Amino acid sequence: MADSAVRADSSFDDLLTLLASGYRRRLLVSLQEQDPQDDPRVPADVPVGGEERDALMIRASHSHLPKLEEAGVIEWDRTSDHVGRGPNFGDVEPILDVLRDHADDLPEDCL
Repeated sequence: MADSAVRADSSFDDLLTLLASGYRRRLLVSLQEQDPQDDPRVPADVPVGGEERDALMIRASHSHLPKLEEAGVIEWDRTSDHVGRGPNFGDVEPILDVLRDHADDLPEDCL
């Protein structure tokens, strides 16, 4: 599965593909901590400015958020930019828990 979204009957490999992006992992971890979020396109812990911020916002709106929404992992209101947990959020939550629990043992860009 190259870059298509995960389905409800997804395999473990499909879930890992969905979590391959550091941006998507950080967004989902932040949803574990606080649900819903306003304007999640640039997570607060990502130090970006100017053109870099604009590029990330475009990628989020055109790639990351649609993939997560199509997989049912998030619910995204494009009008207000509210993002919340979707009906399939529980599919990725155990993997996120492992990443969070072992963040000190994993590469720095894991989360």
